[in-house]
Amino acid sequence: MVRRWMVSSGKSGRLGSEFVHRSNDIDSSAQSPCIGNCCLDDDLTCLGCFRSLEEIKEWGVADDHRRRVILQNAKQRRAASQG
Repeated sequence: MVRRWMVSSGKSGRLGSEFVHRSNDIDSSAQSPCIGNCCLDDDLTCLGCFRSLEEIKEWGVADDHRRRVILQNAKQRRAASQG
């Protein structure tokens, strides 16, 4: 089963009861991988950016180092899904 959620066109999106901040709210070298194709699989991983739900929720408050770790995790998930 795939769960769908929508992100508004504003600077922030709403995911369930959690408020998710978009990357343009924070000046950062590690930019959000969000491509606006927000759809969670059964493991609560976004099929658009390959971040986990927890990583998506954490993004707005994560420092650059943590964001790079999240991006690396997402890259590994993407590669595993294509391989």
